[in-house]
Amino acid sequence: MHCYSGRKSVPLAAALLCLGVVLGGGFAWADTQHGVDAFKRKDYPTALADLTPAADKGDAEAQTYLGWMYEKGLGVPVDYTRARTWYAKAAGKGHAHALNNLGSLYYLGNGVSKDAPKGISLFRKAAKKGDAQAQMNLAMIYYMGQDTPKDDVEAAHWARAAARQGEPHAQTLLARLYDTGAGLPRNPVLAYTLAMLSGENPDSQALRTRLDGELTTAQKAEAQTLAKSWQPGQPLPTATRT
Repeated sequence: MHCYSGRKSVPLAAALLCLGVVLGGGFAWADTQHGVDAFKRKDYPTALADLTPAADKGDAEAQTYLGWMYEKGLGVPVDYTRARTWYAKAAGKGHAHALNNLGSLYYLGNGVSKDAPKGISLFRKAAKKGDAQAQMNLAMIYYMGQDTPKDDVEAAHWARAAARQGEPHAQTLLARLYDTGAGLPRNPVLAYTLAMLSGENPDSQALRTRLDGELTTAQKAEAQTLAKSWQPGQPLPTATRT
């Protein structure tokens, strides 16, 4: 399943269950564009018919979408072997989303023998290419110390990278790190700011409620101003008050 849609989000404890993602990019083939349009309409038979020839011709975007369809059973029976095959073809071309999705198969052991180190390696490759979901996956893995030693500095690094792209789980995690001072200096104003940016989810709501009783009126006003003025892709807000 998708981790989120728009600004909807799930609790941090569930974030690692949502490792795959398909995002649009540039298209090398007209069939890919048509197939992606059909996919977004949930017209999966048309998507399959259009994406398959483009994927056969080597288009990495089409290959990634086909991998997602087979992984999630969208218009086709779930088939992890085919999903892995298509992801691997696209990942071999350096497609960031395919690297992340292939990493999720290995990390979770879906259709393959579980291989967390290989999954993490693929996440890292995708994250270095700027894939926000892969960055969030690494942030959560390091934050939770799951299949790798816990490392709050690494968690903060990758959470910051994904949060800058507007990834709501990453914004929530970064808010928590700023609140506790884990992996970076404590800054409750930035914690409050990021908790507002991340949307309505239980973790952010709980953090905002608690910080409401800690922050001064001036601190909350600054956080609200920072949140309102920030847009994805911009440097993350910085606070004058701590």
